This record gives sequence, structure tokens and C-alpha cells, in this order.
Amino acid sequence: MDFERLTRGLTRLTHLRRGAFALPLAVLATLAVVALNEIGYRHAVDALSGMVDRGDARLHVQSLLRGLADAETAQRGFLLTARASYLEPYASGVRLANESLAELRRLHAGDAVALGQVDAIDRKVREKRSEMVTTLEMHARGRHDLWLELLLSDIGKDKMDEVRKAAAALRAEGEARLGTPAVDDALALARWAVNLMAAVALAAIGALLLSLRRTLAPEDADPAKPEIAHRATELTELAH
Repeated sequence: MDFERLTRGLTRLTHLRRGAFALPLAVLATLAVVALNEIGYRHAVDALSGMVDRGDARLHVQSLLRGLADAETAQRGFLLTARASYLEPYASGVRLANESLAELRRLHAGDAVALGQVDAIDRKVREKRSEMVTTLEMHARGRHDLWLELLLSDIGKDKMDEVRKAAAALRAEGEARLGTPAVDDALALARWAVNLMAAVALAAIGALLLSLRRTLAPEDADPAKPEIAHRATELTELAH
């Protein structure tokens, strides 16, 4: 009886030793999954934040162009009619363009390439404003021949086209970055986390099935029993 009890005890000890390695591995795998999920979440948040910022940038580019177009239309209306009512929409258009330009600079403050493109837009906007202001000043001084000549020339159109070209370059740069590294990294980390979780789940199921098999199997089928019996015999002899 003592011999059988000792044999069973050693068998349980052997199983416990085998299982002792499974628990730390499961814990490490779980921690790895949690870490990958957290990193993937952070990458996803950064990617989405970048997408939102680029969407806002596109809206401000459109607002800038609309503001300049409104100012130009109001300026020409004033020059042709001399009605002061056109000066308010002119000022509103210039103000909208300036505010949109400031927002573009804020949104791209951490991006040297995009900020350089914003500077290019700023220069073209200043040139366009200068052209409109010069025309209005000539009108105010009574130099009708000069402001009319400037109005009928292609200078204003050329300046506006340059603003549109610079704005299109900034917009194209932002669109080219959508769906690139940040989003791809977030998706890759999410896939790694899912695959690792699946591997952990399969390993846990396998360990559970193996444990049930060992528990339900007859003791004679235990491959470790001869070795355990030998150790038990040695311990019994030492005890006597």
C-alpha cells in the first residue's frame, strides 16, 4: 500500500512539474498579446488622428481658395461700380483666406515637408493680395487708366493660378500619405495579435486535452510509470 501511494505521489509530482512550465508560457503569451494590442491601438489612434488632420487640411485649402475667389469677385465689383457694399465681402474673403492659411500652418507644424508647401502657398497668397490692393489703391487715387489696365491684364489670373497650383501640391501630398505606414503598421500589429491569440488558444486546448487524457488513462498506460516505480523502489529500500 505504501509503495502504491508513493508511486502515485511521484506520478502527480511529475505531472505537476510538466504543467509548471505551461503556466508561465501561457502568462507570457497573454502578456505579449496584450502588449501587441496596446501598441496596435496606439498606432491606430495616431493613424486616425493623422487622417482627421489631413481631412481638416483639405477643408482649409478649399476655404482659402474660396476666400480669395470671393475677395477677387468683390474687388472687381467695387472697381466696376464704385459701390462700397462690395468692400465688406472683399474684406471677408481676405480674412477667410488668412484664417485658413493660419490653420494650415498649425495642422502641419510638425511636418517639415508639408510646412514648406504651406510657406509656398503663403507667398503666392501674399502676391495675390498685393495685386488686389494695388488695383484698389490706383482706383482710390483716380488712376482709372492704370487700374483698368491692371484689371484687364492676366496678372490677377496668373497669381490666382499660382495659388491654386501650390494648394494642389499640398493636397496631393496629404492624399499620398493616407493609408501608408501608420495605418499599415496598425493593421499588421492587429493581425499579429489575432494570430498569437489563436496560437495561445490552440495551445491551451491542446494542454487541456492532454491533461484529460492523462487523467482518464489507466495508470499502467503511463509511460513514466516504470521510471517512477524504480524511484519508489529505491526510496522504499532506503527507508528500510
